[in-house]
Amino acid sequence: MRLWVRAALVFAVLLFVVGLSEDFEDPKAAAVRVCGLAVIATAAFSWRMLRRITWTPLDGAVLAWLSTELLATLFSSAPVLSLFGDSAQREGFSTSLAMAGLYLGARMGTRNGTDLQRTIDVALVAITIASAYALFQAAGLDWIAWAPRIVGGAPIAVGRPGSTLGHATVLGVASSAAAVAGLGRGFVPGRGRWVWALAGAICVGATLVTLTRAAWLGLAAGVVVVVFLLQRAGAWRNPSRRTLLAGAGLAALIAVVVVASGGGDRVAVRFGELLHPGRGSGASRLEIWRTALDAWRARPWLGWGPDTFGMVFSHYQTPSLWRNEWSFVPFHAHSIYLQALATRGVLGIASAAVWLVALAATARSVWRRAPEDRCTVAALLGMLTALAVAGAFGAIGIAGQSLIVVASGMLSARLAPPNPEPLSHDSIRAGVLAAVVAALWAVTDLSASGAAADARNWLDRVNSVSGRASRIASERAVMAARRAAALAPTDDRIARLHADALFAVADASSRPLPLMLEATREARRAIRLVPEQSENHLRLGRVLGARAAMGDPTVITEARAALDRAAQLAPVDAVILGECARMRLIIGDVDRALALAREMTRLYPDDGPSQAMLGRALLRSGDTSEGAVALRRALAGEWRGDVAGREEVARELALPGR
Repeated sequence: MRLWVRAALVFAVLLFVVGLSEDFEDPKAAAVRVCGLAVIATAAFSWRMLRRITWTPLDGAVLAWLSTELLATLFSSAPVLSLFGDSAQREGFSTSLAMAGLYLGARMGTRNGTDLQRTIDVALVAITIASAYALFQAAGLDWIAWAPRIVGGAPIAVGRPGSTLGHATVLGVASSAAAVAGLGRGFVPGRGRWVWALAGAICVGATLVTLTRAAWLGLAAGVVVVVFLLQRAGAWRNPSRRTLLAGAGLAALIAVVVVASGGGDRVAVRFGELLHPGRGSGASRLEIWRTALDAWRARPWLGWGPDTFGMVFSHYQTPSLWRNEWSFVPFHAHSIYLQALATRGVLGIASAAVWLVALAATARSVWRRAPEDRCTVAALLGMLTALAVAGAFGAIGIAGQSLIVVASGMLSARLAPPNPEPLSHDSIRAGVLAAVVAALWAVTDLSASGAAADARNWLDRVNSVSGRASRIASERAVMAARRAAALAPTDDRIARLHADALFAVADASSRPLPLMLEATREARRAIRLVPEQSENHLRLGRVLGARAAMGDPTVITEARAALDRAAQLAPVDAVILGECARMRLIIGDVDRALALAREMTRLYPDDGPSQAMLGRALLRSGDTSEGAVALRRALAGEWRGDVAGREEVARELALPGR
């Protein structure tokens, strides 16, 4: 079981697969599922070992947490999404079950202090490797030519390394936790202390160059806790001159590395934003938190369901967010506590609080009963403090979750050690079989993700080429999307993508109706999978609206209902409102299109596309003078790089009579 747990820690930090829709969290979650489910299957065939374990309050707290996850999934607004998780981060119940498996593996596989220490060392080595790679990235020495990535609707910030964790925020959280543990180990007398101190310094440097303020706060809090506990343990009451000089040398090394990587100025600017949280991205963060609280108030007890934040965000989004970061739709609340509150409700927060209290009580008991483990416990608690503080202001990812559950399991094991009886052959076979089944599931999921990425790439080419090249690109997009939909029939994002690809082919086909019918089925399937997702209803409205424009009057009523539902679920999303208004113009609902356009310009008066939509709706209604005025305002508005859209408005204004 220790092997499964340690493998999961390594995979959660270092594994990534290039060419997927999500190159990082998706494969990490798949690997964690393989390891966690293997542990559960192994334990299920180890009844004698389980019966002899003295269960602790922390074990009960973890079981209560998993039960709450199950309840939140069963009563979710989108049960399928909550079961498998959003493909952007995989925070659904299947991942929670795997995390419980890692806890159980750490609980049953940690027999003594040596096992505890070596498991921590495995995690530290993995995160140190990722941190070293991040420093190379920050210095511009990355040997991988990464394609531009979009996370949560916005491009990854330039100059903020993500290393093997994919995103600077997640990397910063993991590196800050490892830095605390490494520095804690480094200041404890013993063999290899300088190696771990150097590893901690590398992780500190990576934490700084990620420019993640949440990680900085977590690092500071973790260092305070680990120093305090080491002093209590008697390991660092009166540090020698040599130790202090070594610490100063490490600090100087960190400063040199950060400056050499070109991050000195950016760190200073980011630190200034930390002191003024209402500025820059801090203002956006506050709006996301307000949205999370509004979402929680709508469903206070069990929330909307695990991993539904990206779905529900548009329901309660504030216009102020888009005024700061246009078109940004996060799938995480940028706070693990608000994320739990919005998606698991009061019961979810309560179960997490019970876990925290039980963890603190367990650590205290281990501290008293096992003095020889105090330094290791200090490093663990410092690491957990860094994760808890950083998580209050950001996401922790699969890596951070894995660290928490494994650390909790090991502390519980040190309080009530498991029976050292070896595993039976049947239990080992059961674990291997479960791992094989989970691996096949993982390969299928990742293949679907790769096919979806291919389909998206081909669709992007459709808009950049013309003629025969455009037809070929759209046909290949359909082939890739169809393959992805067959491999992942429970993913509404892939169903939407399939509908988009079919729509693109139908638009250039001489026989569009069969393709439009298939696109309609895919859009309806997406709605069945996640009925509260506004984009799913928009896809259906778009396809049915196009069919109505082609001369099929039987779908007009359903098209209007789908467009109304999309606008209702995303009342301040100008992109969705604009598409709804455009489709309303296509099917002849000029008054409704005009109402939507007026709402867009009320929310975002400086947005060029919103003003352009208002101008077109006014022109269709017969108000040519006001329509021309709106088009002029559009021309002077913000287009955010959409040169073609602005040029189209200029051509419309150049027509006679305007």
